[in-house]
Amino acid sequence: MFDNDEEFNELFEQDPIDEIRLQALYQEQVRISMEYAWSTIEGTAIDVWVRSLPISSDRKRRILENMMEHFQECEEYEKCIVLKKGLRFVDEP
Repeated sequence: MFDNDEEFNELFEQDPIDEIRLQALYQEQVRISMEYAWSTIEGTAIDVWVRSLPISSDRKRRILENMMEHFQECEEYEKCIVLKKGLRFVDEP
């Protein structure tokens, strides 16, 4: 479809409104992803959720920290407390 990244990026350079829309779409997708992840945590205990992720400890830590940052920005501090507890289980088997 596009021969290189420049051609793709030119689409958004032509109209600043498109760039704003793209950023809004990105933020909405982040929100949806965070809420989906939170819903899976709510369905189990945080320790079970953390231990069940088939990824490295570093990646688990980044996910939890990103989620905490997101929910802090949304002022949903109760969720942050649960997520912070999850950090204790990252390095446990």
